[in-house]
Amino acid sequence: MERFLLGDLLVLRDLDHDAAADGEGVPSVPLMAGVPLRSLASFSLGGHTCRSGLADAPGAAVAGKQLPQPVVLEVSECPVSIWRLPEWHVGDWTVVHLVLVTRDGAEVPRAVHREVLGRLQVEHQGSVLPQAGGGSFGGGPLVQVTAELPGRPSDVEVSLQPLTRPGETWEPVRL
Repeated sequence: MERFLLGDLLVLRDLDHDAAADGEGVPSVPLMAGVPLRSLASFSLGGHTCRSGLADAPGAAVAGKQLPQPVVLEVSECPVSIWRLPEWHVGDWTVVHLVLVTRDGAEVPRAVHREVLGRLQVEHQGSVLPQAGGGSFGGGPLVQVTAELPGRPSDVEVSLQPLTRPGETWEPVRL
C-alpha cells in the first residue's frame, strides 16, 4: 500500500485490496488499512482492482511521503488546489492520478470534473500519449481524477491544456 501526504490530507493507494480485511461486512465509513476515509475511488484496470482513499492526515496518524505544494487554479470559476501524485503502475498500465480540493471547502462542480478531464494531457519524451480511459471519482470538496495509459512510461509530463478563444494566448499549466 502506498501513502502520500497532501498537506493535511492522506492518500492511500492499493491494488487488489480485500475489503473484508478491514472488518466484517460493509462499514458505514469506508476503511483502508484501518483508516476511516472521507472519499474512496475504486476502478478495474488490466485485471486489477485499484482503490484510492482520501483521509484526514491528523486523524490517521500514519506516515506517508509528503508531496510538494499543489497548483492552485480557477477552473470553471471554481478555485481548486490540484495535487499530482506519482505515476501508479498497474500491470502493463500507467495511471496518472490527480487530487482536486476546493479552496473554500465547497463542492467541486461537475463542470470542473469535465474541464480537467478534457484538458488533461500527458507527454513522454516530447510525444503526447494516448489515454485509454480514466475518470473522476468522489464529490464534495475532494475529487480524484485519473488518466489510464497503456504501457509503463515513467517521468511523464502532465499538463492542463488551455481552452482559448481566437486571438488569446495562454500557456499550458504544468502539474
